[in-house]
Order: sequence, then C-alpha cells, then structure tokens
Amino acid sequence: MPDKIQPGYYNYFLTNDKSKWANHVPLYKEVNMNEVYNGISAKLYYEEGKIRYDFIVEPNADPNQIELEFDGADDVIVNENNELVV
Repeated sequence: MPDKIQPGYYNYFLTNDKSKWANHVPLYKEVNMNEVYNGISAKLYYEEGKIRYDFIVEPNADPNQIELEFDGADDVIVNENNELVV
C-alpha cells in the first residue's frame, strides 16, 4: 500500500506509443508490500536521495526465502554498517 503522498508528480512518456504514457503519477514517501514471501513483507522508501528497502521478517519466517537480483551491477557488498551496497 502506498503511504505518505508527496507534493508533485511524475509524467512518463515511453516511446511514441501513447498507450505506454502516464501522467500525473503521484509520489509517495513509502510503499508497504505485505507477504512478498511467506511471513516476509517489504517496505520501499525514498531517503537522502536514494531508494531504499527493508524486509520485515515475522517470527518463525525463514529469511533465506529472500532472493535479490541486480542486472548490470558491478559489485554487491555488505559494508561496515551491514548495509547492502550495489
């Protein structure tokens, strides 16, 4: 579910095909997605100029279900703050 609507909006004009265009697309501070995996939800949000995400793992849920793929990434590391850096 989107949450915390922000001022402004985006317009998308993809190719010359008007059926792929979208205008006045609202901006949200965060989006919460329930049960992206069994017992695991996700929160996507914008912070300090970056898109970030958190996985919320319920008790007894298996965090090994989480799989991420990053096309075009040169490197994927966990930094000294235990943050995933792509």
